[in-house]
Amino acid sequence: MSQPPERTGSPPAPWKYGQLSEAELYWRDRQPWLEEHGYMLRPRYRPDWTPSWEGTSESHFMCEDGRRLIHPHILDATRVSDGTVVTLKKIDNSVHPYEVEIARMFCTEPLKLDPRNHCVQIIEVLQDPKEEAASIIVMPFLKTYNKPRFDTIGEALEFFHQALEGLQFMHENRVAHRLQRYLSPQCDDGPAAALRPQAISPVKC
Repeated sequence: MSQPPERTGSPPAPWKYGQLSEAELYWRDRQPWLEEHGYMLRPRYRPDWTPSWEGTSESHFMCEDGRRLIHPHILDATRVSDGTVVTLKKIDNSVHPYEVEIARMFCTEPLKLDPRNHCVQIIEVLQDPKEEAASIIVMPFLKTYNKPRFDTIGEALEFFHQALEGLQFMHENRVAHRLQRYLSPQCDDGPAAALRPQAISPVKC
């Protein structure tokens, strides 16, 4: 009977609760480059990150820096110049070759000025320094449409009006959304954020 081949090299590090996933390592490795462009990621995604729960009785799941990304290609960041929270979205242009182009189209006049245009406005597009086919879209930070819940029937009706109006506007410009599910419509908090006692955490959105 033949013997199994001997393993060479050091054994893999043991898995730890709350450690970065493979997808999250992408963001950690891009943090210094993003900072050069004026964006700072949360402590979890910085190269010098030390888990806040280490050496304590806290569970990693109860700590803000212990939660993994739900959508690995989307992450919040803080714009260093003014402290504004923004959203970063990684686009694989080999899989979605027109997404950046379409996003820019709806952010360019005359479409940008049309009141029926409810598409998210792009702040800028960054070219990934290591992956030629990858781009990072910088957008305003949006919240899930139902957090917090609607207070009145009028708010709900206005939401559906804008969502359907925006979808019709995209179709008129020969763009199909193709993923209109309950998480797709999102809202710009804007001045309404000042009316709430607690700010919405990007970790929980």
